[in-house]
Amino acid sequence: MTRSRSTDARSVEETLAPHVDREWAGDFIVELRLHGVAGDDIGAALAEVDSHCAESGEPAGEAFGDAGEYARSLGLPETEEQATAAVLRRTLPTLVQLAGMLAVITAAPEIAAGQAMSVTAGALVSALVLVAVVLALGLWPEKTLGALAGPRWKAAVAAPLSLALIVAPTILLRQELLAAPAGPSLAAGAVVVLAGVLWDLVLVRREARDPEQDMLLTPWDGAVERDRRRRSIAWAERFRLLMIPAGTAVMAAVLLLFG
Repeated sequence: MTRSRSTDARSVEETLAPHVDREWAGDFIVELRLHGVAGDDIGAALAEVDSHCAESGEPAGEAFGDAGEYARSLGLPETEEQATAAVLRRTLPTLVQLAGMLAVITAAPEIAAGQAMSVTAGALVSALVLVAVVLALGLWPEKTLGALAGPRWKAAVAAPLSLALIVAPTILLRQELLAAPAGPSLAAGAVVVLAGVLWDLVLVRREARDPEQDMLLTPWDGAVERDRRRRSIAWAERFRLLMIPAGTAVMAAVLLLFG
C-alpha cells in the first residue's frame, strides 16, 4: 500500500490522514500522546481511520464517534518512557534549572539597584507552586492537559489563571525570610542552571531513546520521511535543552540593564 504525499506546509493531521477531519485527527493524536502511546502506534491507528474514511466516504466523527473516546477505547500500550519513574527522572533536571533561574532573576534587579537579594515568603510559595505545576504536567499529563481539551476558552482561561497563581504569592506575601549578597546569589543560580542542563544531557545520552518512539509514523512512511522527522525531533530536543538557560540569560540581561 503506497500513498504519495508532499512535505509542504500542510498540518500534521492533513499529512498523516488527508481523508480525516483535521480537528478530529488532532484530538485523536493529542489524546494518545497524553497517554504515552508511541508515535508509530498512533500513526498506524490513524492510518486505519483514514483508510476507512477514504473507502467509505464517511466522516470520522460519524464512523468512530468522539475522537478522545475512540482513542481511549483502543487500549494502545504506554511506552516505558512514560512510566512514572521515567517521567520523574526526566523532570528533575528541569526543576533544578528552574530553581537556578529563579535565583538569577531574583538577584539581577538587586545587583542593578546595589542592594542585597531578599527572599520573601511569597517568592518561596510561588516557587513551590511552579514546581507543583511542572510535576503535574510531567506525571499526569492526561489529567492536567486533558482537562483543557474541548472548547478553546478552557485554555484561554487556564493559562492566565495558572500564571496568576504562580505570580500572586510573590506580590501579596512580602515578608522577608532571608537576605543574601546579590552577586554571589546570581552566580550560584547560574551554576545551578548549568548543572541542570548537564544533568539533562547525561540523561539524554544515557537513555539513548529511539526518536521513532516520538515520531508520528504511518505504515507507508519511507526512509526519507523518517529521516526528515528524525531531524525535526533532534532540533526540538536541542531547543528544549537550551530554552531555560537561554531564557534565564535574556531575563538576567534585561533586569541588570533596566532593573
